[in-house]
Amino acid sequence: MQLKVITEAGDIPLSKDEWNALVFKNETNTIFQTYEWFESWWKAFGKNYSLYLILVYKDSVITGFAPFMLLEKKRIRELLFIGDGNSDYMDFVLPTDKEKSLRQICDFLSKNNDITKISLNNIPEYSSTSILIKKSCHECRLVYILNNDTSCPTLLIEGHHEETKKLINKYSNKRPFNYFRRQGTLTFRHLQDAEIERNLEQFFRQHISRWGKTRYKSLFTNIENQVFYRELAKNISATGWLLFSVTELNGKPISYHFGFEYDNKIIWYKPSFEIQYSAHSPGKALLRFLIQYALNTNKTELDFTIGDESFKSRFKNKTRYNSNIHIYNKSRRYWSHRIRKIAVNTAKNVLAFLKRA
Repeated sequence: MQLKVITEAGDIPLSKDEWNALVFKNETNTIFQTYEWFESWWKAFGKNYSLYLILVYKDSVITGFAPFMLLEKKRIRELLFIGDGNSDYMDFVLPTDKEKSLRQICDFLSKNNDITKISLNNIPEYSSTSILIKKSCHECRLVYILNNDTSCPTLLIEGHHEETKKLINKYSNKRPFNYFRRQGTLTFRHLQDAEIERNLEQFFRQHISRWGKTRYKSLFTNIENQVFYRELAKNISATGWLLFSVTELNGKPISYHFGFEYDNKIIWYKPSFEIQYSAHSPGKALLRFLIQYALNTNKTELDFTIGDESFKSRFKNKTRYNSNIHIYNKSRRYWSHRIRKIAVNTAKNVLAFLKRA
């Protein structure tokens, strides 16, 4: 088994189909591991990072890879999964000899003193990576911090059809749908082809307007995020994975959802709605339509992915947890991180106490 680091996207010796063939066999196989996701994300954000793709070879054949990128700021050189910050599930792509491959990758990184920190965020709970990486870290004398605290609510549908039907027909969940239906013609559909590009602008506008009424900015005030979504829509629309949905009242869009249909699941990703209708929950009306679509097409689940927003609690029937692992090859860096984390948490607790006092 050999390793090779690729630092230029043009030098990646894998075609789109070869990359995805490894992903489809991988333990973590989600939209966020696909070549289309990588290509779209890298075009939008790659200029802010350096590629650090570690390929694993066996008998001159690529058997997997560690999809890393390098972030350099001040004196810190941090390895992250490509797509960090926009990808809800991330992992190594090692469909064969995973334990041995991880051990070799950790051994390689332990000897690289130029890397200050390795941050492995949003590893799904069903992945064996968290267990195997701890073992490899011990063997390679790497120090790590592991947290399993990122909640990922989901609505399991397979085997729960009757419960799901009852859920969407509860009065509280049906109320937004009933309200808008009384106002005129309410329709729901998935956008196709040229409609996608035309509606993206409206989707961005809705999202910016909605978050402009809060203390948080919409991610679409950053043009790089708009580029990412446009590239993603272009690159995955032909695959059948894009599920860009709209609810219209009398022909006018009142809510959108930019999500995915992958591995027989609906993946919840980014919603928006017309702020003028916020009191009547147009987003929940769309979600009801989306769940009905999942039922009609025999999807296994509607995965709400990361985040514990209150609306998800009304529809979920299971919560999974992602792991976040921070690895250091020098114990002093580990303790520096721990001390900073303790200081930040202490400051937050003191501020919370003072606000209550």
